[in-house]
Amino acid sequence: MRVPAVCDLLSPETDLGEVWYGQPFSEEYWAEVRSVFERLEKEEALGMSREDPGEMGQDVSVPLLLAFRNEIVRVYEDDRGLPRKIVERFLERFRDFQNEARQIEKDAGTKEDGLTVIERSSEVGNWNRFRLGTARESELLPSDAELPTRIVHLDFADDGSTELEMILNNGWQLGFCVRNEGASAGSALLFDVELVGAPYPIMVIEF
Repeated sequence: MRVPAVCDLLSPETDLGEVWYGQPFSEEYWAEVRSVFERLEKEEALGMSREDPGEMGQDVSVPLLLAFRNEIVRVYEDDRGLPRKIVERFLERFRDFQNEARQIEKDAGTKEDGLTVIERSSEVGNWNRFRLGTARESELLPSDAELPTRIVHLDFADDGSTELEMILNNGWQLGFCVRNEGASAGSALLFDVELVGAPYPIMVIEF
């Protein structure tokens, strides 16, 4: 079962390198994505829409994800701790997002359903070990899962795919995709990061 994605706004002003691994995107990245955002701005000015998801994928999602892939490759050459940083950041942000969702549901008086909460282990001062459980469980499930240290594969899932796969060692896998929040060309672009695979002791618990 996949863990729900963590998403960010994707724009010419948003530096997701800073967000995901603490290093700003390079000039090479911005040069690669500039033409995509410029085209979207022109389409927005003309009031155009993108009703066809396939058109969105090939014209927007793929080139943006390709630029992100190229940037990851560049950073990884100089920073071999990159895989660990990205997974750590995902776990931290997912925990925060779920806690926020839980609070919203609590304030609204709605029933919690299928909420997953990742809790940091109090026994260890880093994410080398963490625990995963639900908001209703007082006893969290321990895990000795090792964080990744190496990128094994980073490419699109298959020909024509609009999802970028990052397969890491120690049993981790992430998926990246770009989607449009609406049909209009001026709609916000969202960058989704999803935990596709994790070591055996780590599980998603629903209730």
